[in-house]
Amino acid sequence: VSDGRWTFTLGELPRRIGPALRETGLPPGTGISLLGRDLVRLAGILSDRTGAWAVTVRLESLDHDACRLFHADNVDLRLITTYRGPGTQWLERCGDHE
Repeated sequence: VSDGRWTFTLGELPRRIGPALRETGLPPGTGISLLGRDLVRLAGILSDRTGAWAVTVRLESLDHDACRLFHADNVDLRLITTYRGPGTQWLERCGDHE
């Protein structure tokens, strides 16, 4: 399974997220549908709180501390969800970054 990164308007997200997820090599079946619906739900929550009309969805499989990745793109706000594993731990200070 490969990682994916896509930017969609909220209007196109429901119809385009399924095909995008399939491009990553996720096996066909209910899992893609459920994941897609949850991503649409989360994008709606983010939009309700921020007024955003588009979102970038990034799907990554991580097996290491990803702290450095969150400082590389200078984003003011992000919504992070863990679907498998121990979860996401957000710290006030991460490594040498503030």
